[in-house]
Amino acid sequence: PLMCGRYGLEAHYGTSLGGVPLTEPFTSWNIAPTQQVPILLNRRVPRTAQGQLPDAPRRPGVHRLGASTLDTGGTYREIYRARWGLIPDWHPWDEDPKPPSLTFNARSETLFEKASYARPAVTGHCAIPTSGYYEWGVQGSTVTARGTVKEHKIPQRIGPPGQYLYLAGLYAWHKINPVSAKALTGGGYEPQTGQWLLTFTILTMASPRSYTRQDGSPLLRELGHIHERMPLPLNPAAVNGQPSTLDVWLGSGRVAGTPEDSRMPTMGVSDLHDARTALEQLQHAAYPQAAQWRVRQVSSRIGNIKNNDKSVLEPDTNLLTLLDSDTYAEHTTNPEGTHALGTD
Repeated sequence: PLMCGRYGLEAHYGTSLGGVPLTEPFTSWNIAPTQQVPILLNRRVPRTAQGQLPDAPRRPGVHRLGASTLDTGGTYREIYRARWGLIPDWHPWDEDPKPPSLTFNARSETLFEKASYARPAVTGHCAIPTSGYYEWGVQGSTVTARGTVKEHKIPQRIGPPGQYLYLAGLYAWHKINPVSAKALTGGGYEPQTGQWLLTFTILTMASPRSYTRQDGSPLLRELGHIHERMPLPLNPAAVNGQPSTLDVWLGSGRVAGTPEDSRMPTMGVSDLHDARTALEQLQHAAYPQAAQWRVRQVSSRIGNIKNNDKSVLEPDTNLLTLLDSDTYAEHTTNPEGTHALGTD
């Protein structure tokens, strides 16, 4: 099943996400693949005057939600609205007019081996801010009338209490053409030729169940029991004098310039090495960070994307609702009602 197929984000106007003040409020308790959500990325604009924020890229469809200066060398951190589900920039729309398989999750262990990620693995590093992600854990089982065993899966929200959880991701830009405009239309999205579409995927890694240097943390053991995979987290805080993994990831590889240039950058060996080194740092720091999270049961209503209000954060009080619910099947369904291969 899809790993990390739902999450939530509650952020008010002016809220700092990764050091960037949000210029528009965003609240959704039930975010699912193909929806438009905020992501963070770094961008270099060398000619911008010191202390002056750069203009948003002047391209139709680009929606910036905030920007902040990182240094005097022209590096800025920005928040953009992006669509969950990475579209490979190499997809031959003229030869294959069908939309490509969207990847909602990408395995970090094989990131540099997949053609789909060859470019964004170096040039498309992003961070996805969340208030926690949802996963369905097994809580007992029963034997059906047919003698089969039915596992009962309980939805849970996972993340650091009282803080935002940032997840590592990859992004890519696509300039809508007549073929892709037709192919991507649906689910409330109506792209126009000439617009730019920003898409992303969330990186995952093995859960602590396969961690050979287990530190005995009850939370890590619980995460390993819930799912064999977990999203790759980014820590916004520096640890032991080392830069935050949020800064490391967003600043590694080849940081993009303007969106139109990011699709065809010049990638060197040093850029690839830098990206690989950064990913290794993230993987090494992931479990100690995850050990500080909390797992909390939420409502089975979270399985239906139409249920998007604060009440989904409250656990079910009726046990029969949990036993009879089919939320796990709904959990693996995208907003357009089709089952898709969401991980690679």
